[in-house]
Amino acid sequence: MFNFNWGKKQAGGIDISDYAIEVALLSAKGNDLNLESLGRKILPPGVVAGGLPVDAKKLGEIVLNVLATAKPFAITKETFTFGLPERHFYTHYFNPDQSIISNPLALDALARELAEKHIPLPKARQIVSHKIILGADKITRVLILVADSEAVSHWDNFFKSIGITVRAFELETIATWRGIQPNHPNKNLCLVDIGARQSLIALFGTSGLYYTFANRLAGEALTTALAVELKLPMATAEALKIKNGLNGSEARVGQILKTTLAPLIEDLRATFATKEIHLGARPELLVLAGGSARLPGLVEYFNQEFRLKTVLPIISPMFIRAGEHRALFSNEAHLYLEAVGLAMRGLKGLKIGNDPYIPIK
Repeated sequence: MFNFNWGKKQAGGIDISDYAIEVALLSAKGNDLNLESLGRKILPPGVVAGGLPVDAKKLGEIVLNVLATAKPFAITKETFTFGLPERHFYTHYFNPDQSIISNPLALDALARELAEKHIPLPKARQIVSHKIILGADKITRVLILVADSEAVSHWDNFFKSIGITVRAFELETIATWRGIQPNHPNKNLCLVDIGARQSLIALFGTSGLYYTFANRLAGEALTTALAVELKLPMATAEALKIKNGLNGSEARVGQILKTTLAPLIEDLRATFATKEIHLGARPELLVLAGGSARLPGLVEYFNQEFRLKTVLPIISPMFIRAGEHRALFSNEAHLYLEAVGLAMRGLKGLKIGNDPYIPIK
């Protein structure tokens, strides 16, 4: 569990994908952590592409508008943590000699050496961090996390250009896990974050992240499959997908969706088998997040395919105050988990473990 020991503090989280932006503001009062305000907006096509700002002027206007129109009140003059899109991070892990674990300088040097060898990114563009993880098999391993410095520079310059103070960049899936972890303490879990244009899959043990990868199969691919197979306009196919899902009255729709999901299912099955061997544990829980997570029948389908308890995420009740906040935050929790987890990173006094991140000066 998280421990709280702080005075008056507030921090924000910003999550920007090619498809949408979500922001969250958290505050700490005494021993209570409160979720204060949220904002979200779908982005016009082409404003962000490949996880980078393309139309910086338009994106800047949207970011400032989302902050100004956040509910129940505007988010102003805060410091933020930003979720650097997953495609600009790379991971690798290794089994070190136990003697090197107690030598931080040697461990850091070895992590950089292995990053240069195994990460498909020039050394000059590598921002390297690492963490020590203990698998369920009690074997100590080291996770190397490498960020692309060019992507970091692009986003850093963007935020500075619109007057937003960002203190750290973090891996998206780590932030999402932090947002849901209070509900599932000490669990080995698999997070499947199904967005509009890609799905992010991450495996977490009790010591945090130990494996992550992206799959291009996501919400838009499901809509496109329906549009092609049933010869429908995209808007009609999207509405049919949302209404029928995998188990609605239109059996043909459900079958098309399941067929389209098959490569993602197989990727997950292969990952579970491989990582179970390496980490000594199979996930105990599968959590579906992202905009497509609430597709009717999806939870039941994953549960059936993997014989693994599958749930939708909720923002922990410890974040939610009374009245209008409860309805606002509970109904769309799956959309804001990453922004909430990012905001948690910025709250002074919150013990969030040793997951790596990129500090910004």
